[in-house]
Amino acid sequence: MGGWSIGSVPGELRPMPDRLAGTLRMTAAVVLVVVVMMSFPNKLIDFGALMVFICMQRSTLMTTMVALLVIPALLITSLMVTGIAMVAWNIAWLRILLMGGMFWGGYWFMNRTPALGVTAIIPLAMLSVLIFDFDQYPYPNQIISQLGWIWAAFGLALVGTVFIQRISNAPSGIAVLRDDVRRLVGVAEEACLERFRGRVPRSAGHIAGTMARDGGEVLMSLQRLGKAKNLSKPQAENCRAVIEGAVAVSQAARDGRESWRPGEWRRIAVRLRRIRLSVLRGQPVVSPAEDRAGEGVSSGTLPQLEDAERAVGLLPPSPGFLKRLEVPFPPQEFGNVEFAGRATLATMSCYFIASLLDWSGIHTCMITCVVTALSRMEAQGAKQFQRLLGASLGGLLTMVAMIWLIPATNDLTGVLLILAGGTAICAWIASGREKVSYVGMQMGVAFYLTVLQDPHATTNLDPLRDRLVGIYLGILAMRFFFSIPLPWHLASRPLTIAAKAS
Repeated sequence: MGGWSIGSVPGELRPMPDRLAGTLRMTAAVVLVVVVMMSFPNKLIDFGALMVFICMQRSTLMTTMVALLVIPALLITSLMVTGIAMVAWNIAWLRILLMGGMFWGGYWFMNRTPALGVTAIIPLAMLSVLIFDFDQYPYPNQIISQLGWIWAAFGLALVGTVFIQRISNAPSGIAVLRDDVRRLVGVAEEACLERFRGRVPRSAGHIAGTMARDGGEVLMSLQRLGKAKNLSKPQAENCRAVIEGAVAVSQAARDGRESWRPGEWRRIAVRLRRIRLSVLRGQPVVSPAEDRAGEGVSSGTLPQLEDAERAVGLLPPSPGFLKRLEVPFPPQEFGNVEFAGRATLATMSCYFIASLLDWSGIHTCMITCVVTALSRMEAQGAKQFQRLLGASLGGLLTMVAMIWLIPATNDLTGVLLILAGGTAICAWIASGREKVSYVGMQMGVAFYLTVLQDPHATTNLDPLRDRLVGIYLGILAMRFFFSIPLPWHLASRPLTIAAKAS
């Protein structure tokens, strides 16, 4: 699912640019935040550690942008929860009705504006947690107190993240982008050399999907840098041309075009190497005339490759190669209204099941519905698989810590060392590519919710069991309501079917 295979696991865990440094930064920030929160009567230590995973990004620019999105998301959360508490604190049916309406509105916004989806995901996830506390203690003061501690935990996590990034000299957005572009070109170059040697490139079965996904990630970073005015439009367009050239060559290497002889694969690899060195040095490696002399590659071999060469100055500029800086989102399978309706039905069904069972610990079923709600079924299934895999691996890590490590220590230093070790494992995976980063984050969530459920070390595994049961229930609910035909059909499904047929 989503390009996963057993053989690709070692490759996904290999060292990558800034991966070790990113892991150390995240581990240091988590330990710092936990130590500070232990000195206050804050029961949300696990939430503070989790917010470090959300705030800590590869570059300082991305950390700032995430913080700017989380702050309004928490403001929306406070208004939503406080509004429900003040209006319907003693009217159960009205509280359920308002909660359902807020979920529907949040899902509609997520599908309508995917780029700002986090501003809806966080409020809906927090509402999924707080609503069960409100059912047990239906007092507005209790909810307001909880919101206060949430804001305190987030503020501390943000301050700790920024502090660690500053003292560790975390890379800027431009530096991270340059490394990503160089890596994409390097992967394409290696794939061409494998073809030259007469071998199929490694992971040939899904290298195109991997490169397209990585290229999409880098393009999204490129778009953010452009919006933050860190890159001029010509610089962004040139960078986009290089990314698209690397992706196109990788796809060609996977397909293994029969018309290309081994010598031509080698010549393309040489051209890619010059592009990579140009990106590294910031100037053309060879003159345009020298680059074309004796290559023997037809001009129409790969237009995207020639665009990339023009972008770094290896070929004379052409007015036709610059492309508009825009990253289109994949086509949706559900219209906004239908998507919101299906996701709301799945979420509210989980709420009713957990309430009828009087099992508030499985509130992760509602959170699972929120964080895996995607309009494309393939992407939704992949994210559900990653969430379940991460929770399971995090559960194994937690059991090792609780059964063998925590009972063997009786001081704060030992607990912090165990916490740092578990965080480092999760952070290493979370610092990887898109296919594994979400798995690492879910491992961290499972680890923190169990190990840090109290201000002191504990060996209670009930939260881990409840979390796994809730995730299973949430996935089943999403699969059910996104598979069955509903009585209304307000989305433009015929257009989607026609697009697939074409």
